[in-house]
Amino acid sequence: MKADTYTEVGVPVVRGTNISDTRAWKGDWVYIPEDLADRMKRCLVFAGDLVLPHRGSIGEVAIIPDDEQGRYFISSSLMKITLDRGKIEPLFCYYFLRSAEGRSEILRFSSSVGTPGIGQPLTSLRQFKIPVPPLPEQRAIAATLEALDDKIELNRKMNATLEAMARALFRDWFVDFGPTRAKAEGRAPYLSPDLWPLFPARLDPEGKPEGWAEKPLDEIADFLNGLALQKFPGEGQPDSLPVIKIAELRNGITANSNRASRKVPLRNARKLVMP
Repeated sequence: MKADTYTEVGVPVVRGTNISDTRAWKGDWVYIPEDLADRMKRCLVFAGDLVLPHRGSIGEVAIIPDDEQGRYFISSSLMKITLDRGKIEPLFCYYFLRSAEGRSEILRFSSSVGTPGIGQPLTSLRQFKIPVPPLPEQRAIAATLEALDDKIELNRKMNATLEAMARALFRDWFVDFGPTRAKAEGRAPYLSPDLWPLFPARLDPEGKPEGWAEKPLDEIADFLNGLALQKFPGEGQPDSLPVIKIAELRNGITANSNRASRKVPLRNARKLVMP
């Protein structure tokens, strides 16, 4: 479909960019007219259908939710599975295909030459092998994983809210200098009593809080560039510190993070410092 096919309302089109690593959708939505969707019924998906890319992000899986949309439309880079619910629970199948074993089953039919893709999508799809325990076991497994997924999504949303609050506070305190401006204008305190006195009551001629200084980072910080971890091994030491590498920047500190001895010098740096 070309871009001029899309409308502001209608049937939402599932694209690869909408598939996330949880059941929740991500990215922006585009829509097509209802009558166009009606003419291409084989591209419609409904609650419980599974959606998989057959080119691009091979191995990703989404499940169509039971929501007010009622139906969705899949783009040309996706394929769908409509399951016999008398034999298999869709949510169980979804979680299996999301597992390492399920992903391997999908990738078994893919090619990495050029753009990753599955050469014969429907023929390959029909050959997927999926474990099928009794339905009650499937539903119990799916319910447990669904509850964990919901908790992960809730935590993600809470973290996003907290990060937004932290950014707003930082901007107010150290970019807009809100507390200092409020003091200078005689407005009522809006921070706790232990924080309010920390901010000056006037701005200096440069427009920053009086008494605060802005300095180059290299004047107030020491830099450790390319420090070799093997010089300070800390595995197994009770007071060792986690080592922040690229993986930690993406995923956070985990049990698999390397550890370093406290012999590594520690430094703190701030661009804008208070007296």
